[in-house]
Amino acid sequence: MNFDLASAGSLLLHGTHAGPRVNFNLTGAGSRLTVAGSLALLSGSTLGAGTGTRIDISGDFSFAQSVESQMNLDLATLGFSGGGAHLLEIGGSAMAGLRPQRRCWAISASANGWSARPMPRPPRCDGSMR
Repeated sequence: MNFDLASAGSLLLHGTHAGPRVNFNLTGAGSRLTVAGSLALLSGSTLGAGTGTRIDISGDFSFAQSVESQMNLDLATLGFSGGGAHLLEIGGSAMAGLRPQRRCWAISASANGWSARPMPRPPRCDGSMR
């Protein structure tokens, strides 16, 4: 299933796990994906967002992709809203050829602005949102 948003298109989801063959493509400036709740991108789903697009999430954001091209948010704005801390999963690789690392960050807002801190042992940070 493809969700293609162009020319300031918008899509509102109410907290979801996006499974295999679910593809979100934000291609037009001003296009917006709004998630009321958490968004978990499971293996086989994709999320791509181009210049001038925005993704707003009121819950947590995680992913289970192992292929870099399945998630491309380099040119998008990712925003979090709602009270309390939000979990944001960050993928990457360790130095010196060690195995790839996945890390969760607690993102929270206060009167002084945003803060981020690594979560040493989050409850689950593997796309399951449990």
